Amino acid sequence: MLKRDNVDLVTDAIEAIMPEGVRMKDGRIHQADALVLATGFKVSKMLFPMKVFGREGRELHEVWGDDDAKAYLGLTVPGFPNFFILTGPNTGLAHAATRSS
Repeated sequence: MLKRDNVDLVTDAIEAIMPEGVRMKDGRIHQADALVLATGFKVSKMLFPMKVFGREGRELHEVWGDDDAKAYLGLTVPGFPNFFILTGPNTGLAHAATRSS
């Protein structure tokens, strides 16, 4: 996928995410259909160190608290439209509580 003519892998520092695209620290703006944040993670701190803001400026970690991450089917969070988590709370990381039968 990265070798396609219409794909660029940009690893430079980001200044801001804006409606028209991603503004880099050097001032360039890249238009984007989607952003993939694949930066690694700490299993016990969901989405750390990213700050995700939803409707009315709410920050996701304030909504979740320190250890109360919740998402519908592990994918979406109410009040955060267009935000989808591939491996969200209580999904494939094997850190969710389970019951034995």
